[in-house]
Amino acid sequence: CQSLEPLNGQDIGNALYGLQRCADSTELRAVLAALAPKICQSSERLNAQNIGNALYGLQRCADSAELRAILDAMVPKIVQCSEPLSEQTIGNALYGLQRCADSKELRAILEAIAPKIIQYPEPLKQQAIGTALYGLQRCADSTELRAVLAALAPKIRQSLEPLKGQTVGNALYGLQRCADSTELRAVLAALAPKICQSSERLNAQNIGNALYGLQRCADSAELREVLTAIVPKIVQCSEPFKSQHVEMALRGLQHGRNSLELRAVFAALVPKIDAVSDPFSHRLRRELSALQQCEDSPELQAIVAALKSKITNVDDHERRGRIDVGNLPAGWSMHWHEGKNFYYHPDHGSQWALVDESLPYGWSVHTDKGRTYYHHQQHGSQWSRPDFASCDMRSVRASKHGESWRD
Repeated sequence: CQSLEPLNGQDIGNALYGLQRCADSTELRAVLAALAPKICQSSERLNAQNIGNALYGLQRCADSAELRAILDAMVPKIVQCSEPLSEQTIGNALYGLQRCADSKELRAILEAIAPKIIQYPEPLKQQAIGTALYGLQRCADSTELRAVLAALAPKIRQSLEPLKGQTVGNALYGLQRCADSTELRAVLAALAPKICQSSERLNAQNIGNALYGLQRCADSAELREVLTAIVPKIVQCSEPFKSQHVEMALRGLQHGRNSLELRAVFAALVPKIDAVSDPFSHRLRRELSALQQCEDSPELQAIVAALKSKITNVDDHERRGRIDVGNLPAGWSMHWHEGKNFYYHPDHGSQWALVDESLPYGWSVHTDKGRTYYHHQQHGSQWSRPDFASCDMRSVRASKHGESWRD
């Protein structure tokens, strides 16, 4: 903040690149706030590598006034750059935007990058395709986003390098907030034959990501081509699907129009759903309800039947764990990971313990073999529910009552 020495292009690129693994925090925002005016004051032009490094370093920065100030400072640097961006720079620059919420600053960045992509004379390789599109996942529909999609489409279409499974998943996942448009359809049309030509098997996560990314795509010939390309990838996938993969796939398939291609995807997913062994989350009811609004078909009926059997398992699991998902404190939601439920809040993050605001501070409620117990990091575990009157005293462990909570 107090430095009087101007930053050169390499300084800017290196400084922001070094933040690539820093999660959002007060301290990180302080660094961004200190750097933004220094970038503005720098009279040196950034080269292509500097720009790619700088934007790549923002990949874990949550939306904030400080992040937007950085984006605002970077816009003229991108515009003034006379050096052509390489394919790696294009991929890195867009990849770094993955957590940037829609804003005028983000749109200005996209507007500045679009002509640079057009100026790149070669097709993009498969890794750059995946990273570039993945970075667009939080970009809302806008003229600037469409300009980037329009610039990327021919570079994808001309690419001769086969797509890997992760690239397929990442590329389509990045389209999740793109509204139907001529530009989006051009990207889908460019990707569909590449998916068909890929000889690599997609794993369950790749498939879940790919289908999830289609959630805002309207029914079109281009979307149907993508669905046709994905069907054999689902069939060939030998990795067992987890509940999360199925829920992600279902979210992307709620287009309403029950085309032959969509029906083929339903048919391919049914045996994968039947084989899921871990419990589904309560979100499954929402996905099932949305699917039932689609036009009826034998394939739709089959996938609905498979999902209804899993909803019974959700109910059983919730009863065994004594979890009332409808009564969580405001902002908290329940999710599943490898057969175990956890709780998430956008401000407080994730935790295994059930959130219960009626407990004294520091206490959490858990279940073991269907039985509820209470835990405090300092006072240990006990069967009895702690009360506010005694919260200043050390809780008596369950073992002192003649029983072990692990029995």
